[in-house]
Amino acid sequence: MDTVVIIWIVGMLISGFVYRARAGLGIWHRISPIGSGGTGLEWFFVTVGKVLVWPVVCALWLVKGMPEPRIVFNEKAEARRRLIDASGGSLSTSHDA
Repeated sequence: MDTVVIIWIVGMLISGFVYRARAGLGIWHRISPIGSGGTGLEWFFVTVGKVLVWPVVCALWLVKGMPEPRIVFNEKAEARRRLIDASGGSLSTSHDA
């Protein structure tokens, strides 16, 4: 039982780092869900929920494929929005022959 709890907690930490990095927040900076420069309550609570059920999210990513990163909180997000607007839709990482 102790091993399962330790694995679950380590998985929560790792998944939290992954979600933060994929959102463009980095892994060591303090998260503020409210205020100027905050992430917003919606992102914060959705991410907390995903961290709590990280095995389910991991399984979905393995079955469906990992979605594109949601870089939404820094200058990369603005650059990404400009690229999407310039391409006239969404960016695709697949290369069709």
